[in-house]
Amino acid sequence: MPILFIRLWLRAKAYPAYGQRLKERLGYVKDFSSAEKTIWFHAVSLGESLAAIPLIEKTLKHFSDKQVVITNMTPTGSEQIQKVFHHHPRVYNCYLPYDIPHLMHRFIRRTHPAVAILMETELWPNALAQCNKRHIPVLLANARLSARSAKGYAYFGSVMREMLSQLRYVAVQAKADGERFVQLGLDRSKLVLTGNIKFDIEVTDEVLEQGRLLRKILGGLSRPIWIAASTHEGEEQQVLVAHKQLLQQFPNALLFLVPRHPDRFNKVAALVAQSGFSYIRRSQGGAVSDQTTVYLGDTLGEMLAFFAASDIAFMGGSLVSTGGHNMLEPAALAKPVLTGTHVFNFSQIASQLEQAGGLAFVQNDEMLASKLLLLFREKEIAESMGANGLEVLNTNRGALDKQFALIKQLVSCKEFHTP
Repeated sequence: MPILFIRLWLRAKAYPAYGQRLKERLGYVKDFSSAEKTIWFHAVSLGESLAAIPLIEKTLKHFSDKQVVITNMTPTGSEQIQKVFHHHPRVYNCYLPYDIPHLMHRFIRRTHPAVAILMETELWPNALAQCNKRHIPVLLANARLSARSAKGYAYFGSVMREMLSQLRYVAVQAKADGERFVQLGLDRSKLVLTGNIKFDIEVTDEVLEQGRLLRKILGGLSRPIWIAASTHEGEEQQVLVAHKQLLQQFPNALLFLVPRHPDRFNKVAALVAQSGFSYIRRSQGGAVSDQTTVYLGDTLGEMLAFFAASDIAFMGGSLVSTGGHNMLEPAALAKPVLTGTHVFNFSQIASQLEQAGGLAFVQNDEMLASKLLLLFREKEIAESMGANGLEVLNTNRGALDKQFALIKQLVSCKEFHTP
């Protein structure tokens, strides 16, 4: 426990939200009535929260008398959930306690979940043990397991087998994910191939309007604009080098730079300034002039609008060994997608998009600049890539309904009514 709180304290120095709501991390959360069983969703961070939102919305609509508890581990995930559901009377959001037996016991005892839906690959031994002890069925939703992660989990063979035995269903994104779970010890009868819920993303008229207004602020349709989204340490430098090369051919080009983690916003802003770019921070407002060459997206919950306002999207977490980020969001807006080669967390999606001609890989800043120049010069190629990516997304829709069917089955089962 001292080590955990030292870690929180260190993170809070860069991002103060980590130092808030500490009682929740010890299991001191809202105490629901034992007769008022809840439906519990867990989404560790921002990406998992975005994936969970459509499932949560369907659950709230279908089960109009049930309370929903949504837990996160990071402030970015929690802030996204609160932004979407802050007015909903049947939604309670908190941090998941640390996976220590008595803390998890306290959390389960207070929230009284009848069903647990864990997003992607969020497996914690004590959380699962507490659910198993109380006969709470657990669904691992939108599950994925890269070869790299599976190799790491294999070192804890007996622990993994025990955890996997406590799951009711594992709804996997792709067949390869499912096979890796089976190799780690999952009973194949618990495996359900549903596809990736992220293909079911919906672009609302509100998002399109936000993008249109933002584009107007940034300089209008005549200005070449590209976005480097969800970038990590070590990527911004390469992105800025590529942008400098682009500016030599397109002097009025604008880079929309959006770091993945809020605790890096100030550091990235300093890097942009040191690199000699004229920039404006989204959070501070201010007029964007022809001399502004970088627009720093340092806010949360606006990514779809950011993509809508851009011509070309580069997805971060891929020039460094992070595993990539969701390239379906720009594809849903028919934007040509560029990404680095480190996409092991999204390998199936990246492969589908590349094969369809909606995505191109780059290995470094030089290749990134080259692709940007090509796409800005050859608008027909850019439009074709965007259309191809959107077609892939539309062809693979349907995972949302399949996974919600599993939730309905679990909520309706006898355990929901067990005291």
